[in-house]
Amino acid sequence: MKMLNNSLRPIVFWPSFLVASGIVVVNLIDEASFAAGATAINNVIMANFAWAFSLLTFIITLIAGYLFFSKVGDVKIGGKDATPMLTKWKWFTITLSTTLSAGVLFWSTAEPLYYLHQPPESLGLTPGSFQAALFSLSTVLMHWTYAPYAIYAVPSVCFALVFFNLKKPYSLASTIEPALGHRKIGDKGAQILDSACLFTLIFGMAATMGTSILILMGGLNYFFDIPTNGFTMGITVIVITASFVGSAVTGLHKGITILAKWNSIGLFAIATLMLFAGPTLFQFAFGVEAFGQFLTNFINKLTFTGAASGDQWPKWWSLYYWAIWMAWAPLSALFLGYIARGYTVKQLIIMTMLLPASFTVLWMWIFGGTAIKWDMDSNNALYDVLQNQGVENVLYSVFDKLPATSLLAGVMLLVAFLSFVTSAHSNALVMSQICTRGLSADNLKANKPLIVMWGSFVAFISWAMISFAGIDGIKMVSNLGGVFAILVLVLMSASAVSLANDPRILKDRIIRDYEKEAAALHTQTSK
Repeated sequence: MKMLNNSLRPIVFWPSFLVASGIVVVNLIDEASFAAGATAINNVIMANFAWAFSLLTFIITLIAGYLFFSKVGDVKIGGKDATPMLTKWKWFTITLSTTLSAGVLFWSTAEPLYYLHQPPESLGLTPGSFQAALFSLSTVLMHWTYAPYAIYAVPSVCFALVFFNLKKPYSLASTIEPALGHRKIGDKGAQILDSACLFTLIFGMAATMGTSILILMGGLNYFFDIPTNGFTMGITVIVITASFVGSAVTGLHKGITILAKWNSIGLFAIATLMLFAGPTLFQFAFGVEAFGQFLTNFINKLTFTGAASGDQWPKWWSLYYWAIWMAWAPLSALFLGYIARGYTVKQLIIMTMLLPASFTVLWMWIFGGTAIKWDMDSNNALYDVLQNQGVENVLYSVFDKLPATSLLAGVMLLVAFLSFVTSAHSNALVMSQICTRGLSADNLKANKPLIVMWGSFVAFISWAMISFAGIDGIKMVSNLGGVFAILVLVLMSASAVSLANDPRILKDRIIRDYEKEAAALHTQTSK
């Protein structure tokens, strides 16, 4: 404990730790009251802030485009002499693995079935119809591709420029100072801000870990008929925790690069196998059609709140997703911005937004399209699995219809494990760093005792809450951070725009432009 206290930022660590512990205790003592309270608070948030989630998501997506095409797009993170810490391939695999996580594996076949059979009432779609199917896949693309990745990319640009180019402290407070006219936020204020965002990440990570547990338990039940209960989930949690904590302790250039490499290979392998083993022509034909609807109705889908019709569907799905992405984004941006050193802002947006989002588009075409087709062709058989056996069994039921079923299911089980371990590595690293004093661009070492502590703590929260409150209970708690994140992301987005026009940031680009003009003039003079 002495190692922790020597470098600990106490106002960051203790409030988030104690409040999170208190919530878990309440859940364990009175599960019903906890669920009722979380649901009530969640309903209040959605009733009052739904419009803000939609509007901010739309604005951030526009800002991502502005940053890409503006002068700041050519600015190198860390200055013109900065060298990359990662190759482009390693950078891509880490970004893909840490942002994709296990959620997309869990929902890629189940979520389209919900929308197919339970579309928004206000749209007048017949459940199970082709129109509902098209709405289903196009909406899944909205929830998992370019808009959510923009929510990650913009604050990542902001942190990268503030931390590496302006040499400000490792804190979220540093990222909002440009929006406040570079007014300094005191140490206590900075710690309070970081603590609030840390709290949202604790439960966001616990929710993702809960999802991963369900995927893995579904696979273990499929292969070995192992039941899902508190004991078996506890063993699974211990294995997962040991893996990602061990990986995080080894540092960026060892554990996570190896995990991300094999996880990415596994993702590409399982997608390729599914592509050729499934209804290939339908996957592409239907996927292209759904993608067209996604693009055509992008603004309508993004800003659909159901307010005019009183439709609650957006609050259950779209608005819930925007809240979750926003709750995760501020602290996730610290990691994504950090690993971009040595590359330009434009390359960061490509690697953090465009490439992983485009991969997810193809993933949803393959898995979501297959689930929709086979459900419609089998008189709702997959939807029956969803309703009667649980979300975690839908994916394995899809594999049952394919050749090489055991191979596909085995690879997916391994990929689900690696996906969460890689994602959890980055989160545990950030959680330890945000609680540590004295970190700078030149000294960003991991606090290993804190990594172990936070990893173990989040694992316990995930096990305790999924065993009692279930995955919905965890999600509701993690969703609460979305309201606070609105303010943080508004300021981070404003800071990003401000930095795009900051002479200190653009100086390196101006120097390069001047050098190019001088070289061109010299060439003309020589001729």
